[in-house]
Amino acid sequence: MKKALRKELREKRASLENKEALSLIIQQSFLNSELYNSAQTLLLYSSTGSEVSTDLICRRALEDKKKVAFPLCLDGGGKMKFFYIKDENDLVEGMYGIKAPADYCSEYVSDENSLCVVPGLAFDKSGYRIGYGKGYYDRFLSAFDGVSVGLCFASMVADRLPTDAYDKKVSCLITDKKTYKFQ
Repeated sequence: MKKALRKELREKRASLENKEALSLIIQQSFLNSELYNSAQTLLLYSSTGSEVSTDLICRRALEDKKKVAFPLCLDGGGKMKFFYIKDENDLVEGMYGIKAPADYCSEYVSDENSLCVVPGLAFDKSGYRIGYGKGYYDRFLSAFDGVSVGLCFASMVADRLPTDAYDKKVSCLITDKKTYKFQ
């Protein structure tokens, strides 16, 4: 069921018009949020394809002297760790063709002011998401003590998405039209 839904959502998101402009609105809303301002460390995803971009967020966070980390997929089975970057040149092509930290980057150390920005094909109004099916973020979030936020185009927000016991919801969802906060 989720596999067919992922295909449908990928096609829907790829066909959205004005993705770049909407992505900029979402990133600016994130950068203007209290979540961003109070975070000392940002765990970002490397945006690819039709995902909401994180490029502006990364540049601004580095300018603001925040610690910035990106994930490195360790295997095809859902294990990943985050590593700090000093600038965007520390990102190289990784697994699945997605930019990842270079091997000289140091491993992220959990702190109470960490904010994890989570990718997804779609999110629902309860904070759950449909990811890409490998479980990397659900596994990571199950042990993560910080706040998590999803970035999503408003047209990709559903009333309800199918969930499993291991699915983890985000604390907050920022779209181009609205910000949702979840318990």
